[in-house]
Amino acid sequence: MRHPSSDAGSHELKALVTAFATRYAAFDPTVDPKAAQQARERYSCFDHFGEDTQAYGLMTRLNISKSCEEEVVSQLVELQRRAADYARRDGPIVDDDFFYAEQNARLVKNAEAYYRSMFLEEVSSWNLRDRHMAETLEALVQHLGRNGARAKVAVWEHNSHLGDAQATDMSRRGELNVGQLTREKYNHDAVLVGFTTYHGSVTAASDWESRPSANACDQRSPAATKRSSMPRCSAVSWSFGTRATC
Repeated sequence: MRHPSSDAGSHELKALVTAFATRYAAFDPTVDPKAAQQARERYSCFDHFGEDTQAYGLMTRLNISKSCEEEVVSQLVELQRRAADYARRDGPIVDDDFFYAEQNARLVKNAEAYYRSMFLEEVSSWNLRDRHMAETLEALVQHLGRNGARAKVAVWEHNSHLGDAQATDMSRRGELNVGQLTREKYNHDAVLVGFTTYHGSVTAASDWESRPSANACDQRSPAATKRSSMPRCSAVSWSFGTRATC
């Protein structure tokens, strides 16, 4: 979303886990009704799974159900093939609409592969997810700078995604993340800034699929703070600016 009176805006690096819910946003019917109808027909392949992404991954992995890989790849390729036609239309709204449509189509394509990979190996699914977010970030930077302006982007995400994986145990497990990929892409133009907490509360769950709860942070004494810069309530967020110029 871009504020109409400024050059600033906010965008979402859509997570693959939400793709089932957003797949029908792949194209605005007001821009191209025929293309929007075609997208709906292709994505209807997922309909009999509802919102149960794990069921889709498991059933396709066991060959109980045909995957939707062909449909989602065809949708993205078809959309990219139409790029020249949409480029001939005037106005930044059409330009933005096509960009969002392409990103949504790529989101669904990558999500389909992500769901199937969940039952193959854990590292594969993690890397696919973070590569998707890094690709989305790069596409956004290119889109914002399409008229020659150098875009400045700040990303706020969980520390496991934005800390450089090469400096953690993640790399020894064969995992990468957005922070690593962005630093490799932009070198010194990518700045990773870590944050921790001192007091307050954090909402978190103790395990996947468990119910989140609000937890109070243990405020440490000055002496304890000197001994350790990482309070118990520390898994909050990282943020970094990419292509940041002084």
